[in-house]
Amino acid sequence: LFDQKTAIDRYKESLSLAPDEKLTNLIAEIELERDNWKELVETYLAQIEETQDESLKIHLMFNAAERTYKNDRRAKEIPSLLYKVIEKEPGHYKAGRLLMCLLEERSQFEDLAALRIRLAEQCQEKDQRASMLSGAARIFADIQNDADSAGVLYAEILDFIPGHGEAIQFLAKYYEDRQDWDHLISVYEDALKAGGDDVDEMAMLVQIAMTHWRIRKDEASAEKYFRRLRDMAPEHASVIEFYKNYSAEKEDSQPSKAKKSSGNKNGDKKSKTAASESVLAEEPPQTTAETLANAEPVSTDMSIPTEVPVSAD
Repeated sequence: LFDQKTAIDRYKESLSLAPDEKLTNLIAEIELERDNWKELVETYLAQIEETQDESLKIHLMFNAAERTYKNDRRAKEIPSLLYKVIEKEPGHYKAGRLLMCLLEERSQFEDLAALRIRLAEQCQEKDQRASMLSGAARIFADIQNDADSAGVLYAEILDFIPGHGEAIQFLAKYYEDRQDWDHLISVYEDALKAGGDDVDEMAMLVQIAMTHWRIRKDEASAEKYFRRLRDMAPEHASVIEFYKNYSAEKEDSQPSKAKKSSGNKNGDKKSKTAASESVLAEEPPQTTAETLANAEPVSTDMSIPTEVPVSAD
Protein backbone atom coordinates (compact mmCIF):
# COMPACT_ATOMS: atom_id res chain seq x y z
CA LEU A 1 0.00 0.00 0.00
CA PHE A 2 1.98 3.00 -1.28
CA ASP A 3 -0.85 5.46 -0.56
CA GLN A 4 -1.89 4.64 2.98
CA LYS A 5 -4.04 7.71 3.53
CA THR A 6 -6.20 6.90 0.51
CA ALA A 7 -6.32 3.25 1.57
CA ILE A 8 -7.62 4.19 5.04
CA ASP A 9 -10.31 6.41 3.50
CA ARG A 10 -11.48 3.60 1.23
CA TYR A 11 -11.49 1.06 4.06
CA LYS A 12 -13.58 3.37 6.22
CA GLU A 13 -16.06 3.82 3.37
CA SER A 14 -16.40 0.05 3.21
CA LEU A 15 -16.94 -0.16 6.97
CA SER A 16 -19.73 2.39 6.75
CA LEU A 17 -21.59 -0.04 4.50
CA ALA A 18 -21.03 -3.19 6.54
CA PRO A 19 -19.12 -4.01 9.78
CA ASP A 20 -15.92 -6.01 9.28
CA GLU A 21 -13.62 -6.92 12.17
CA LYS A 22 -10.62 -7.74 9.98
CA LEU A 23 -10.93 -4.45 8.15
CA THR A 24 -11.21 -2.59 11.46
CA ASN A 25 -7.99 -4.21 12.71
CA LEU A 26 -6.20 -3.44 9.46
CA ILE A 27 -7.12 0.24 9.71
CA ALA A 28 -5.83 0.30 13.28
CA GLU A 29 -2.50 -1.24 12.19
CA ILE A 30 -2.04 1.26 9.38
CA GLU A 31 -2.87 4.23 11.60
CA LEU A 32 -0.46 2.98 14.29
CA GLU A 33 2.28 2.68 11.69
CA ARG A 34 1.55 6.19 10.37
CA ASP A 35 1.84 7.58 13.90
CA ASN A 36 5.24 5.97 14.42
CA TRP A 37 6.76 5.78 10.93
CA LYS A 38 9.52 8.32 11.57
CA GLU A 39 10.81 6.45 14.61
CA LEU A 40 10.66 3.20 12.64
CA VAL A 41 12.66 4.66 9.75
CA GLU A 42 15.27 6.04 12.14
CA THR A 43 15.62 2.55 13.59
CA TYR A 44 16.15 1.10 10.12
CA LEU A 45 18.82 3.70 9.30
CA ALA A 46 20.67 3.04 12.57
CA GLN A 47 20.68 -0.70 11.91
CA ILE A 48 22.09 -0.12 8.43
CA GLU A 49 25.15 1.55 9.95
CA GLU A 50 25.64 -1.20 12.50
CA THR A 51 25.30 -4.36 10.41
CA GLN A 52 27.94 -5.90 8.16
CA ASP A 53 25.44 -8.20 6.45
CA GLU A 54 24.93 -6.85 2.91
CA SER A 55 21.64 -8.66 2.36
CA LEU A 56 20.29 -7.20 5.61
CA LYS A 57 21.46 -3.74 4.60
CA ILE A 58 19.57 -4.02 1.33
CA HIS A 59 16.44 -5.14 3.18
CA LEU A 60 16.66 -2.28 5.70
CA MET A 61 17.35 0.38 3.04
CA PHE A 62 14.35 -0.66 0.99
CA ASN A 63 12.10 -0.76 4.08
CA ALA A 64 13.26 2.72 5.08
CA ALA A 65 12.59 4.08 1.58
CA GLU A 66 9.21 2.35 1.35
CA ARG A 67 8.01 3.54 4.79
CA THR A 68 9.06 7.07 4.02
CA TYR A 69 7.39 7.02 0.60
CA LYS A 70 4.11 5.81 2.08
CA ASN A 71 4.00 8.71 4.54
CA ASP A 72 6.00 11.54 2.96
CA ARG A 73 6.52 11.21 -0.77
CA ARG A 74 8.36 14.53 -0.96
CA ALA A 75 11.18 13.35 1.31
CA LYS A 76 14.53 13.94 -0.41
CA GLU A 77 16.23 10.83 0.94
CA ILE A 78 13.94 8.33 -0.83
CA PRO A 79 15.69 8.29 -4.27
CA SER A 80 19.17 7.91 -2.78
CA LEU A 81 18.07 4.96 -0.66
CA LEU A 82 16.47 3.22 -3.63
CA TYR A 83 19.44 3.84 -5.90
CA LYS A 84 21.70 2.29 -3.27
CA VAL A 85 19.48 -0.78 -3.17
CA ILE A 86 19.67 -1.14 -6.96
CA GLU A 87 23.44 -0.64 -6.96
CA LYS A 88 23.85 -3.47 -4.46
CA GLU A 89 21.18 -5.68 -6.03
CA PRO A 90 20.54 -4.63 -9.68
CA GLY A 91 17.63 -7.03 -10.02
CA HIS A 92 15.69 -5.78 -6.97
CA TYR A 93 12.24 -5.59 -8.57
CA LYS A 94 10.42 -3.76 -5.76
CA ALA A 95 13.08 -1.06 -5.49
CA GLY A 96 13.07 -0.50 -9.24
CA ARG A 97 9.28 -0.33 -9.37
CA LEU A 98 9.06 2.11 -6.47
CA LEU A 99 11.80 4.33 -7.91
CA MET A 100 10.05 4.45 -11.29
CA CYS A 101 6.83 5.57 -9.59
CA LEU A 102 8.68 8.25 -7.67
CA LEU A 103 10.56 9.65 -10.69
CA GLU A 104 7.38 9.76 -12.76
CA GLU A 105 5.50 11.59 -10.00
CA ARG A 106 8.32 14.14 -9.82
CA SER A 107 8.45 14.48 -13.64
CA GLN A 108 12.11 13.47 -13.67
CA PHE A 109 11.70 11.86 -17.07
CA GLU A 110 15.35 11.85 -18.12
CA ASP A 111 16.25 9.94 -14.96
CA LEU A 112 13.24 7.67 -15.47
CA ALA A 113 14.32 6.75 -19.01
CA ALA A 114 17.86 6.02 -17.82
CA LEU A 115 16.50 3.87 -15.00
CA ARG A 116 14.29 1.86 -17.34
CA ILE A 117 17.25 1.16 -19.65
CA ARG A 118 19.31 0.14 -16.64
CA LEU A 119 16.62 -2.18 -15.30
CA ALA A 120 16.06 -3.71 -18.74
CA GLU A 121 19.55 -5.17 -18.59
CA GLN A 122 18.51 -7.23 -15.56
CA CYS A 123 15.29 -8.59 -17.02
CA GLN A 124 15.35 -12.29 -17.80
CA GLU A 125 12.02 -12.40 -19.62
CA LYS A 126 11.87 -10.91 -23.12
CA ASP A 127 8.47 -9.30 -22.52
CA GLN A 128 9.67 -7.58 -19.33
CA ARG A 129 12.78 -6.31 -21.06
CA ALA A 130 10.73 -5.03 -23.99
CA SER A 131 8.35 -3.29 -21.58
CA MET A 132 11.22 -1.48 -19.88
CA LEU A 133 12.82 -0.39 -23.16
CA SER A 134 9.57 0.65 -24.82
CA GLY A 135 8.70 2.77 -21.78
CA ALA A 136 12.04 4.54 -22.10
CA ALA A 137 11.54 4.92 -25.86
CA ARG A 138 8.15 6.59 -25.33
CA ILE A 139 9.77 9.09 -22.97
CA PHE A 140 12.36 9.97 -25.62
CA ALA A 141 9.81 10.19 -28.42
CA ASP A 142 6.81 11.81 -26.72
CA ILE A 143 8.32 13.92 -23.94
CA GLN A 144 11.89 14.74 -24.91
CA ASN A 145 11.27 14.90 -28.68
CA ASP A 146 14.29 12.70 -29.29
CA ALA A 147 13.22 10.34 -32.06
CA ASP A 148 16.76 9.12 -32.70
CA SER A 149 17.20 7.80 -29.16
CA ALA A 150 13.74 6.24 -29.31
CA GLY A 151 14.63 4.61 -32.61
CA VAL A 152 17.74 3.03 -31.11
CA LEU A 153 15.70 1.46 -28.31
CA TYR A 154 12.93 0.21 -30.58
CA ALA A 155 15.53 -1.30 -32.91
CA GLU A 156 17.03 -3.07 -29.90
CA ILE A 157 13.61 -4.51 -29.06
CA LEU A 158 13.26 -5.89 -32.59
CA ASP A 159 16.58 -7.69 -32.14
CA PHE A 160 14.94 -10.09 -29.70
CA ILE A 161 11.23 -9.66 -30.56
CA PRO A 162 11.11 -9.04 -34.35
CA GLY A 163 7.31 -8.88 -34.39
CA HIS A 164 6.93 -6.28 -31.62
CA GLY A 165 4.00 -4.16 -32.82
CA GLU A 166 4.86 -0.87 -31.12
CA ALA A 167 8.48 -1.02 -32.29
CA ILE A 168 7.47 -1.82 -35.88
CA GLN A 169 4.92 0.99 -35.95
CA PHE A 170 7.41 3.56 -34.67
CA LEU A 171 10.33 2.48 -36.86
CA ALA A 172 8.15 2.29 -39.97
CA LYS A 173 7.31 5.98 -39.65
CA TYR A 174 10.82 6.83 -38.46
CA TYR A 175 12.51 5.29 -41.52
CA GLU A 176 9.82 6.52 -43.89
CA ASP A 177 10.25 10.11 -42.69
CA ARG A 178 13.99 9.79 -43.35
CA GLN A 179 13.45 7.96 -46.67
CA ASP A 180 15.59 5.14 -45.36
CA TRP A 181 13.92 2.47 -47.47
CA ASP A 182 16.51 -0.24 -46.87
CA HIS A 183 15.98 -0.17 -43.12
CA LEU A 184 12.21 0.10 -43.56
CA ILE A 185 12.08 -3.02 -45.68
CA SER A 186 14.46 -4.79 -43.30
CA VAL A 187 12.06 -4.16 -40.40
CA TYR A 188 9.17 -5.74 -42.30
CA GLU A 189 11.23 -8.64 -43.63
CA ASP A 190 12.53 -9.52 -40.16
CA ALA A 191 8.98 -9.48 -38.83
CA LEU A 192 7.86 -11.81 -41.64
CA LYS A 193 10.68 -14.24 -40.92
CA ALA A 194 9.90 -14.23 -37.20
CA GLY A 195 6.18 -14.84 -37.73
CA GLY A 196 4.01 -15.22 -34.64
CA ASP A 197 0.53 -14.10 -33.64
CA ASP A 198 1.58 -10.44 -33.39
CA VAL A 199 2.73 -10.27 -37.02
CA ASP A 200 0.16 -9.30 -39.68
CA GLU A 201 1.71 -11.17 -42.60
CA MET A 202 -0.56 -9.63 -45.22
CA ALA A 203 0.14 -6.09 -44.01
CA MET A 204 3.90 -6.75 -44.04
CA LEU A 205 3.76 -8.12 -47.59
CA VAL A 206 1.77 -5.12 -48.83
CA GLN A 207 4.19 -2.64 -47.30
CA ILE A 208 7.30 -4.35 -48.65
CA ALA A 209 5.83 -4.86 -52.11
CA MET A 210 4.52 -1.30 -52.39
CA THR A 211 7.82 0.17 -51.17
CA HIS A 212 9.75 -1.77 -53.83
CA TRP A 213 7.24 -0.90 -56.53
CA ARG A 214 6.14 2.66 -55.88
CA ILE A 215 9.20 4.14 -54.20
CA ARG A 216 12.23 2.14 -55.30
CA LYS A 217 10.81 1.49 -58.80
CA ASP A 218 12.06 -2.09 -58.49
CA GLU A 219 9.32 -4.20 -60.04
CA ALA A 220 11.33 -7.43 -59.98
CA SER A 221 11.78 -7.26 -56.20
CA ALA A 222 8.19 -6.12 -55.73
CA GLU A 223 6.84 -9.05 -57.76
CA LYS A 224 8.30 -11.59 -55.32
CA TYR A 225 6.13 -10.19 -52.54
CA PHE A 226 3.08 -9.54 -54.70
CA ARG A 227 3.26 -13.19 -55.75
CA ARG A 228 3.06 -14.28 -52.10
CA LEU A 229 0.25 -11.82 -51.50
CA ARG A 230 -1.59 -13.12 -54.56
CA ASP A 231 -1.44 -16.64 -53.16
CA MET A 232 -3.07 -15.40 -49.96
CA ALA A 233 -5.62 -13.01 -51.44
CA PRO A 234 -5.87 -12.99 -55.25
CA GLU A 235 -8.60 -10.35 -55.17
CA HIS A 236 -6.55 -7.93 -53.07
CA ALA A 237 -6.71 -4.47 -54.65
CA SER A 238 -2.96 -3.91 -54.70
CA VAL A 239 -2.36 -7.33 -56.30
CA ILE A 240 -4.79 -6.57 -59.13
CA GLU A 241 -3.33 -3.11 -59.65
CA PHE A 242 0.25 -4.34 -59.74
CA TYR A 243 -0.23 -7.26 -62.11
CA LYS A 244 -2.38 -5.21 -64.46
CA ASN A 245 0.58 -2.92 -65.04
CA TYR A 246 3.31 -5.52 -64.59
CA SER A 247 1.87 -7.86 -67.24
CA ALA A 248 1.23 -5.00 -69.65
CA GLU A 249 4.78 -3.71 -69.37
CA LYS A 250 6.18 -7.20 -69.98
CA GLU A 251 4.11 -7.52 -73.13
CA ASP A 252 5.19 -4.08 -74.29
CA SER A 253 8.85 -5.02 -73.92
CA GLN A 254 8.57 -8.06 -76.27
CA PRO A 255 8.97 -7.52 -80.10
CA SER A 256 5.87 -8.17 -82.19
CA LYS A 257 6.13 -11.33 -84.25
CA ALA A 258 2.60 -11.68 -85.51
CA LYS A 259 2.89 -9.08 -88.27
CA LYS A 260 6.23 -10.38 -89.55
CA SER A 261 4.88 -13.87 -90.17
CA SER A 262 1.78 -12.79 -92.16
CA GLY A 263 1.54 -13.74 -95.84
CA ASN A 264 4.47 -16.18 -95.92
CA LYS A 265 2.53 -19.29 -97.04
CA ASN A 266 1.66 -18.49 -100.68
CA GLY A 267 3.03 -16.51 -103.66
CA ASP A 268 6.45 -15.21 -104.67
CA LYS A 269 8.95 -14.78 -101.75
CA LYS A 270 9.90 -11.24 -102.77
CA SER A 271 6.26 -10.26 -103.23
CA LYS A 272 5.48 -11.70 -99.83
CA THR A 273 8.33 -9.71 -98.26
CA ALA A 274 7.29 -6.53 -99.99
CA ALA A 275 3.68 -7.05 -98.94
CA SER A 276 4.77 -7.66 -95.40
CA GLU A 277 6.88 -4.50 -95.34
CA SER A 278 3.96 -2.54 -96.79
CA VAL A 279 1.66 -3.79 -94.08
CA LEU A 280 4.19 -2.92 -91.40
CA ALA A 281 4.67 0.54 -92.85
CA GLU A 282 0.97 1.31 -93.18
CA GLU A 283 -0.34 -0.37 -90.02
CA PRO A 284 2.12 -0.02 -87.11
CA PRO A 285 1.42 -2.54 -84.35
CA GLN A 286 -0.62 -1.24 -81.45
CA THR A 287 1.52 -1.08 -78.33
CA THR A 288 0.55 -1.56 -74.76
CA ALA A 289 1.61 2.03 -74.09
CA GLU A 290 -1.38 3.17 -76.17
CA THR A 291 -3.65 1.03 -74.07
CA LEU A 292 -2.14 2.33 -70.84
CA ALA A 293 -2.53 5.91 -72.03
CA ASN A 294 -6.30 5.43 -72.04
CA ALA A 295 -6.38 3.50 -68.76
CA GLU A 296 -7.35 5.00 -65.44
CA PRO A 297 -4.44 6.55 -63.49
CA VAL A 298 -2.75 4.22 -61.02
CA SER A 299 -3.09 5.24 -57.42
CA THR A 300 0.10 5.98 -55.47
CA ASP A 301 -1.59 5.44 -52.13
CA MET A 302 0.53 2.93 -50.15
CA SER A 303 -1.94 2.52 -47.30
CA ILE A 304 -2.98 -1.00 -46.42
CA PRO A 305 -6.62 -1.75 -47.38
CA THR A 306 -8.55 -2.53 -44.24
CA GLU A 307 -10.76 -5.07 -46.02
CA VAL A 308 -9.71 -7.77 -48.48
CA PRO A 309 -12.32 -8.58 -51.16
CA VAL A 310 -13.36 -12.22 -50.98
CA SER A 311 -13.52 -14.23 -54.20
CA ALA A 312 -16.95 -15.46 -55.21
CA ASP A 313 -15.45 -18.95 -55.41
